[in-house]
Amino acid sequence: MVQGSSTETDGDLTINAGGHIAIDTGGSESLRIDSSGNVGIGGITVPTGLLSIPAADTTTKPQIRFQSGLGTTLADAALSTTDDSGGTSLLIGSNQYYSGGSRTRFTTSRSGSAIDFGYTGNMKFYTGSGSSDPVEVMRIDASGTMLLTTPSGGNVGYLNIKEAGNGDIRFGKGEGVNYDAILGTWTNNSVRIYSNGVARLRIDSLGRVLVGVLRDCRLFVASTGDLDLGN
Repeated sequence: MVQGSSTETDGDLTINAGGHIAIDTGGSESLRIDSSGNVGIGGITVPTGLLSIPAADTTTKPQIRFQSGLGTTLADAALSTTDDSGGTSLLIGSNQYYSGGSRTRFTTSRSGSAIDFGYTGNMKFYTGSGSSDPVEVMRIDASGTMLLTTPSGGNVGYLNIKEAGNGDIRFGKGEGVNYDAILGTWTNNSVRIYSNGVARLRIDSLGRVLVGVLRDCRLFVASTGDLDLGN
């Protein structure tokens, strides 16, 4: 039934005098095309994009599912979101999507992978193998710092390509400042190579090389080319 007013009943196609078109299914509006040509689906009645889809974390379905044929329990790909009072985060995944604000899988017989784009500036990367639930293996935070994790998901590798205008590579625990090893240099600091938590080699800010475990076991090579065995 086509109407010239905003009155809506189950199954109606409504052409509103104000210029929008709406389709009702099951007693509620499921699609609207406004006077500007913007389309809202899933209950969006004021679409502000060319296509607007609800981002609410209460939904149990992905916003877009790339479905493999007629199967409903296959490891499909999806675009899904979760939101809170601050904004919306987007998950692009294979066998990964947001359901009720939590990552889940279409089928637990396969693993999957995903990238989570957070509205606060973080990017999280999830991978897995076999039938294991994917875990976070890498993160790029809002400052551009890259954090690497073990396959089990524990933060053990910290890679910082650039910090405060100075390039360096750091291997440490999580997001803290206690690093297991640092390769790089900046003002009045040395380059250090660690093993088992102990500095084994150091190049100081003057270009001298220190080799050894204890301070009484060291070898200095000065910038002049002189070789000095320290006590």
